[in-house]
Amino acid sequence: MFRPLIDAFLALPINRRLIVAGVVSVTGATCLLLLIMWRMDASHTAARLAVLELRLTTFIAEYQAKDEALKEELSGIYRTLYAAPEIKSPPRRPLVIEAWQQNVIKDLQAKVSRLEQWRLRAER
Repeated sequence: MFRPLIDAFLALPINRRLIVAGVVSVTGATCLLLLIMWRMDASHTAARLAVLELRLTTFIAEYQAKDEALKEELSGIYRTLYAAPEIKSPPRRPLVIEAWQQNVIKDLQAKVSRLEQWRLRAER
């Protein structure tokens, strides 16, 4: 397959052979250099992607933390705003009439219990 090319190359004069060999070697060196540069760029791109992924995960974690804090704050505001108010009043002293009514009720209960005890003793 390459035999005609080799024969044609050998048929050239010496100065032409040096030019063709130089062109082939420069082309090979250029291809090798481009391959090396492509590999370096690929590795740098992979490193940049790793850093970008780390930054993205950090950003998402910070965003979620801020989101949770905001939800908690809004929940506290909602509970404060819409909750029933807690009224702490001091214990109320009964009015004079209420105290009198309670005393009358106690007296009547005592009289009723004494009458029931008297009736039970009378039945025996």
